[in-house]
Amino acid sequence: PFQYFTDHQDPELGQAVSEGRKREFSSFGWDPADVPDPQDPATFERSKLDWGEIGREPHASLLDWHRRLIVLRREHRLHEGGFAGVDVHVDEDARWLVLDRGSVALALNVGDQPADVPLGDGHAGEVVLAWGEVDVAGGLARLGPDSVAVVTAE
Repeated sequence: PFQYFTDHQDPELGQAVSEGRKREFSSFGWDPADVPDPQDPATFERSKLDWGEIGREPHASLLDWHRRLIVLRREHRLHEGGFAGVDVHVDEDARWLVLDRGSVALALNVGDQPADVPLGDGHAGEVVLAWGEVDVAGGLARLGPDSVAVVTAE
């Protein structure tokens, strides 16, 4: 985990930051004892990257996924145009979300059950990137739990 950490040399400031974090997280229902102390060196140590993990699973697959997303973004020019060209469709009960960017649609199932996710008009093309259980046909994505599909337009 990457946790918030500080190294304030002024003891009063360090204590104020630590207490402030506990108050902040208590509003989310956290037990103050469970909030990592940002001034504790152990909080920093837990947040350091272990570069030895990069070649091991599941880290290697996740790194590859991010690299492929960056290539997809560049190839389909998804960084252009801001959010004006993005349509979002969501079903909170079924726990799925579709981001439609014209030439590409991204369908996510964040639920713990499979979901049939409508991709909308014209997105029955090729699955160019997928994570998890994905089957796309006829403008519908059948996604397993915690799955995502990136589909091009026809």
